[in-house]
Amino acid sequence: MVGAYGAGKTTLARDLGAATGLPVHHLDAARWAQGWALRPREEWLHEVDEVLAGDRWIVDGNFEATLDRRLAACDTAIFLDFPMLLSARRVVRRRLSRAHRPDLPAGVVERLNLRLLGLLRDYPRTVRPELVRLLSDHADVIVLRSPEDVAEFVRRVQRL
Repeated sequence: MVGAYGAGKTTLARDLGAATGLPVHHLDAARWAQGWALRPREEWLHEVDEVLAGDRWIVDGNFEATLDRRLAACDTAIFLDFPMLLSARRVVRRRLSRAHRPDLPAGVVERLNLRLLGLLRDYPRTVRPELVRLLSDHADVIVLRSPEDVAEFVRRVQRL
């Protein structure tokens, strides 16, 4: 599952995990160590590969460097392609409303800062095109463009 910062990847992953019983893996939790230090690349990639070797799973997070291997291992990709202003509003609200995201390791605290605002600003012309390119060759991509699309998708999965 990929998409803009603040689109709700983590929440959707959690909801789908609850509805399906599939294990949920958050790439942010695997990539970052205390104080926003990057875990060693080989250690992180090994952990991602172990998850992907499993029979069934849900993985959320962009991390384009691992998207090719995740797409090769998955049967369905979900792209949360929300308007950037909606995602930005959600990120700002999230940063101002709580000190810790449940999908981040202990000691990793989100803060609103200029780097984050720059990432939000640049997403439509840097990250999004790369996600679209990588997803374009995958046979089964579900694109959800609004919170309403996400809610309807979760309802459909819950009915299965």
